[in-house]
Amino acid sequence: MGYNEKKILEHLQRNTRIKSRAEVKAIEHTLANQNRLNNE
Repeated sequence: MGYNEKKILEHLQRNTRIKSRAEVKAIEHTLANQNRLNNE
C-alpha cells in the first residue's frame, strides 16, 4: 500500500465504517462492474 493509499484509507476510516483496504477494493470492484467507475 502506497503512502497516498494509506492516507485515503485513514480518511475513509474516520468518516465511514470501512475497516480495511480490502473493503475499499471490493467497493471499487462493485462500482466498476456497474459501470459507475472508470477502472483505469
